[in-house]
Amino acid sequence: MDINTKLKTDKNEYEVGEKIEATLSLVNEGDGNEEIFFNNGQRYDFVIKKGTEEIWRWSKGQVFIMAIGTVSLAPGKERSYIQKLEPGDLDPGEYELIGIITGRPKFRETCCVTFVDR
Repeated sequence: MDINTKLKTDKNEYEVGEKIEATLSLVNEGDGNEEIFFNNGQRYDFVIKKGTEEIWRWSKGQVFIMAIGTVSLAPGKERSYIQKLEPGDLDPGEYELIGIITGRPKFRETCCVTFVDR
């Protein structure tokens, strides 16, 4: 499979309690069509970790439609999912943000975000 994932945020540093705008993208870098299969309506998830501890998960408490689906990507095409994340009042410090495409195959990408007390 020739799909590359990218995860970016609107900035690198946030005030405690500030929303994060995260963009999780899939790019087909191959010569043929690629398909990702999903067991339900959830296409992505975001997790914030401090070390090995999961601190926050975007999908926690949400309900997704129970419908099988696919996402098809033609060669050179990109599919992006943009979400405003509201992790609440985390302690100041550096955290790992993980973007996950929840289908088969599963894709994940990480980046660092820092929260500061102003």
